[in-house]
Amino acid sequence: MSSLDVMRSYLESVGQLTKSLHGPDMAGPSKRKPTQKDVEDLQKLVADQAGTNRVVLFFGLSLILVVFIVALIAAIRSGSSPSAILGVAGIGTGAEAGLLTWVLHLWSEYNKFSFLLIISRHLDPDETTKAILALFVNQRSERKTRKKARLRSATRNDVNL
Repeated sequence: MSSLDVMRSYLESVGQLTKSLHGPDMAGPSKRKPTQKDVEDLQKLVADQAGTNRVVLFFGLSLILVVFIVALIAAIRSGSSPSAILGVAGIGTGAEAGLLTWVLHLWSEYNKFSFLLIISRHLDPDETTKAILALFVNQRSERKTRKKARLRSATRNDVNL
């Protein structure tokens, strides 16, 4: 579950967000005042997700180390063959780049969970809901902007071919 999913779940539970695909409903019919119990449920969900994310993050970092060591050993064992060393270096670098991208995404999500936990612990329920609603709307609009940019870039690349 991503941080966006956790925020959506919380906002739906307190009636600040409709389940429609059209975005937030600031004055929805089921809007209610958030309680301390809602915030405690949010804290439990965020702590569970952050714990899971932390384990996966450490697994990813370990995997990067293992791939690096395997590539290093394979390069040493290949002897003096330049093509073998370049092949091992290329495959190792490609694997490292993919794993590093994945780990950076996990790290970003872990930081978002930590931020949500800090917000929920230090703000009252109303302020927590306002902050999470602002983060949710901002994160959603950023995703849409990135998606549109990728689509524009893909269509430009198709036209240039």
